[in-house]
Amino acid sequence: LRTLVAPLERAHEAIGGDLNVAEGCLLAYSYVCSRCIYYGQPLPSDIQYPLHFLAGEHIPSSLYDAALEAFAQLWTAGLAIPQPEGDDSLEKVTKKLVTQAKTGNEKAITALGRLAAGLEKIDEDASPESDDGWSHGVIGGILKELFTLHEMKQVEIQFTVGDAITATLARWDSDYVKLTLDVEPRASLEGR
Repeated sequence: LRTLVAPLERAHEAIGGDLNVAEGCLLAYSYVCSRCIYYGQPLPSDIQYPLHFLAGEHIPSSLYDAALEAFAQLWTAGLAIPQPEGDDSLEKVTKKLVTQAKTGNEKAITALGRLAAGLEKIDEDASPESDDGWSHGVIGGILKELFTLHEMKQVEIQFTVGDAITATLARWDSDYVKLTLDVEPRASLEGR
């Protein structure tokens, strides 16, 4: 894993071939880490995830796209969930994903659904802020934002939104989530 992390340290400043290397390392890193979870292999306790590629400013667009795909993989496995506070907070990452989703970025829409799927059921004990019973808390906020994307009329985007909503609500019970991963879900993940 150290070999994959090294090019990520200065990836936001990289150009040309170095940027391509960093993007490939980020994707490989996410796949290796998520597959470790799926197959019950240990991950180092000091592992770091470069959330600043999603929440930061002035990130090259190709690196941002690679980060969307990478973190969708990690979040599905329950890894790299942003902390509630800090530079790369859950709120900051979610807002940036929502902004990108509203421009029609299908990877951002997918990542929103996978972020919600990776979240523990942290909102269950919270008192509802709305009358509908589902749009409170982090997951409810993500669902609300996904439902607002109905204004986009492109069919492909609507399918992506449907997939993201399915991943948010059904998690590992969703055939869509199972089919997009190249692994059999373990019993420990099915309850997520």
